[in-house]
Amino acid sequence: PPALSLSKEMARALIVPGVAIGITTYLEGAAVCNRWADEDGEVWDSNKELIAQGVSNLASAAVGGMPVSGVISRAAFGKTSGAKTRLAHGVTGAMIIVFLVSGGGVLLGFLPKAVLGAL
Repeated sequence: PPALSLSKEMARALIVPGVAIGITTYLEGAAVCNRWADEDGEVWDSNKELIAQGVSNLASAAVGGMPVSGVISRAAFGKTSGAKTRLAHGVTGAMIIVFLVSGGGVLLGFLPKAVLGAL
């Protein structure tokens, strides 16, 4: 794999957008998680949420992915489809992994990037 080369100027230019993306994704997830936790009578732990998003974004960056922030779409899909536990999200994630590993990811290459961003 090619080595990561990042000039000091480029690193400085990326600091503000990186912080802005991090704050935006955290606040977006925090608003939704807090609201739905209240509706379900659960206690929402902001520390766990922040750690999970941080680890996800580090893993995504390590493989060249986009910033991770799917809590709203994933949670909305789960709620509207009748999911009652967090296991539903684990099953959904496992199905996505199976799809990608079995070669289904090649089919995603034919979709416009805007469609992939919406997913």
